[in-house]
Amino acid sequence: MKTIFLTSFVGGYRKTLNGKEVVEINNSNHFIDRLKATKDKWKTFVFVCSNPDNFEKTDEFANIFSSAFNLAGFDIENVIVLDHRFVGDVEKTILSADVVFLTGGHTPTQNKYLKEIQLDKILNKYNGIVIGQSAGSMNLAKMVFSPPDNVEDFKSNRATKFSGVGLTDINIMPHMAISFDDNVDGNGKSTYDCCIEESFNFPIYGIYDFGFIEIGNGDAMAYGKTLLIKDGECLQLCDFGESVPIKRNNLIK
Repeated sequence: MKTIFLTSFVGGYRKTLNGKEVVEINNSNHFIDRLKATKDKWKTFVFVCSNPDNFEKTDEFANIFSSAFNLAGFDIENVIVLDHRFVGDVEKTILSADVVFLTGGHTPTQNKYLKEIQLDKILNKYNGIVIGQSAGSMNLAKMVFSPPDNVEDFKSNRATKFSGVGLTDINIMPHMAISFDDNVDGNGKSTYDCCIEESFNFPIYGIYDFGFIEIGNGDAMAYGKTLLIKDGECLQLCDFGESVPIKRNNLIK
């Protein structure tokens, strides 16, 4: 059985004067608890990059997150990084993994790489844990909504919607705490404004850091502070430390 975790930011490090210090994955909304309820020991951890040519950053974060999950007791034995250096069989590697982790980054850049390795076809065959973080979560949807990350993105008029991996019809917007005033067009338009506009086409779940949506057996549950942005309106579904069931982009009544 496949279990999917759509996250905003799971923790795992804190910034210090000397760089980044690995810390345990944040469990304030029971993320570790829910992972361990699915599988408490992971032999093989596959880390899927956000930029297949940024090797230094990919290695940094592959080490951070695998180490942080081990601090939480998952006892990972093998860490395999997927980027343009990888020369093995991608499908065989993923299908033998306990966990596939899609890291965050620039959503369109990662999306292009996921299509290059045909991740959609591979994950359809996969039965294990899939964790998306930020852009990684967004790219797991059938249709990805990715507003501009910054003024440069806005000026380039890049596409804001494109096909994704297709594991879920749930669209998330991560890092909601900073989405209300991030000024993506240079004239005061925020990521939240973009979400409100797009919400007339399909609902969007706004997730705050350390929150997540768990999908399995056809059901879905939101943990931590989560907003439902739909038809131009925004409804808070649950708060930090709380959870609520959701289904196919709609709150279960």
